[in-house]
Amino acid sequence: MWAHYASNHRGVIIEFDHGALVDEEHQVRSFKVNYQDSLPNLCQYRAAVESGDPVEFSKLFFCTKSTEWKNEQEWRFFTEPADSFLDLPEGSITRVILGAKMPDMTKNLIRQWIRSSDQKIILSNAYPSKYSFKIIAKDRLGD
Repeated sequence: MWAHYASNHRGVIIEFDHGALVDEEHQVRSFKVNYQDSLPNLCQYRAAVESGDPVEFSKLFFCTKSTEWKNEQEWRFFTEPADSFLDLPEGSITRVILGAKMPDMTKNLIRQWIRSSDQKIILSNAYPSKYSFKIIAKDRLGD
């Protein structure tokens, strides 16, 4: 994930409390990506388009990826209308992981934002493991 979505370790990963992302109508605002070996077939695409259901359409078109990416364990958010902002409920962000190559100036801005927030958000730094290909997130005490 770091190489593909977080600007080669210069970005962030944000951890959410999925239960806090339920809206007033008890609708979940995020969708788990479905990883599969083949593309959806023509019948599935046609059914999604003809259903007129924007949720089903979005799940098929935007939440289906190759099993090669399964290790990402990705979830996707959608807003209505498209390209609008989503106001996240209080308490929905639980952790922010700073990329290993993130510039200090950006780290400081994020630290200030977390300190000024009334929410309990854990701040962590990402480090490459010394013994494997994994990235380790270490919580910052006192932040």
